[in-house]
Amino acid sequence: MKKVLTKLLVIIMTFNVILCSVAVNAANEPEQAEKQKAIINVANAYYARKDKIKYSQSKRQLNVTPEQAKNLDSSAFIYNIYKQVFGVEIPAKTAEFIKEAQKGCKEKYKNKIKANNEHIISYITNVAKVKANIKDLKNILQPGDLIVWTKKKNGKEHGYIVMYIGDGEIIRCTGTKTKGGIRKDKITRLIDKNGKEYLGKSKVEKIAVIRPLNASYIK
Repeated sequence: MKKVLTKLLVIIMTFNVILCSVAVNAANEPEQAEKQKAIINVANAYYARKDKIKYSQSKRQLNVTPEQAKNLDSSAFIYNIYKQVFGVEIPAKTAEFIKEAQKGCKEKYKNKIKANNEHIISYITNVAKVKANIKDLKNILQPGDLIVWTKKKNGKEHGYIVMYIGDGEIIRCTGTKTKGGIRKDKITRLIDKNGKEYLGKSKVEKIAVIRPLNASYIK
């Protein structure tokens, strides 16, 4: 009888833990949604001034509002969004994001495109191995998530970063011949044309998928 009561108590305690976990997650969902909405609103504020903002690595500005911004690069753009929303400093260079991903990614999410709710969603160095699955990125991303990658150009490694804003869209600061440094694209722009665009290019060596909202510096 004692053993039966003990087992019953364990079952009840386990069930209570599950209920509490579900309740906490349910409570956190609206808060997470509000944070995502705030990120998108600030990103759109920069986008509204896209004709006034130029892409520049040498003149890039940190700690500037959308109204103050004149020169940004891909990482400064992302840095400023999170700075405006949360008042915190996230990595300000793509190399720092890659280093963060390399250090923080759990082993089971390395070299895989797999949905999870970690800070570092994925860190990929074997790009050839996962290239066929890159299209699955659009199914695991949430607004505010970052996609970072590095590639070789003229023998040197260059980094780039974009932010997912929902509805299959990304926003980024880019140096192009098009008017304005801030632009929006469908996420398929990164992964379509039979893997020949961006993340599918053979020169891409490292990819990181990062969810700053789950990072300690946001919490």
